[in-house]
Amino acid sequence: ASHAGTDRHVTVVRDILDAAGLDERSLQCPPAWPSDTATRDALVRAGGEPERLRMNCSGKHAAMLAACVAQGWDLATYLDPEHPLQVQIRELVERLTGERVQASVIDGCGAPVFALTLSGLAKAAHRIGGSSERSPFALHRNAAALVGAVRRHPWTIDGPGRADTIAIEQTGVFAKGGAEGVMIMVAPDGTTVALKMLDGSARASSIVALRLLERTGALSAADVSRAREELPLRVRGGERDVGMISPAF
Repeated sequence: ASHAGTDRHVTVVRDILDAAGLDERSLQCPPAWPSDTATRDALVRAGGEPERLRMNCSGKHAAMLAACVAQGWDLATYLDPEHPLQVQIRELVERLTGERVQASVIDGCGAPVFALTLSGLAKAAHRIGGSSERSPFALHRNAAALVGAVRRHPWTIDGPGRADTIAIEQTGVFAKGGAEGVMIMVAPDGTTVALKMLDGSARASSIVALRLLERTGALSAADVSRAREELPLRVRGGERDVGMISPAF
């Protein structure tokens, strides 16, 4: 998950590594400052430096390493596109999206990342978000457990006061924003939105996704209004609020 790098997030990442008998030295994501402003400011005042544990993808990397330990796979090359872990991830992406991966590049965190259509992304999000822990298939049971954990602990997937966490807390959706204005949301009834903001900015992606779910009837106007009040949508100018980001539909 693209977490905010707070101390609570770092504790979770350390716990994942500890359970696998590893520590942060095994992480191959780059060192970074936390995304959470208060945490970053405190680290700067204390003379701290960017850390791998604070990098927003460190949880994903810790989970990848834990999977390698469980399977007995090499740890040093876990980011190689042909590593057994990455091959399985690619196959899983294809299974969930119903599409063949046509292109693969390297993400900012160092892991392979795949080009997908929006419809493929929506299908994958719907299958994950609509999974049941009573399913006869292990993939669906595991997905349901993860989605349930996110809904019970919204801070883990983003951070306090941040868009994904606010959307989950206020409406009960399963939400995950990505780079360049990508957003997926799955409402409690399974209705799914996947979108990409053309300007690459994430500032409007959450409220647009919420409005789409409201328009379909998957979320109530009251739920969306409550989330809108918490989302960082105000436009500042001259040390005052001068506007508000709002969907034009």
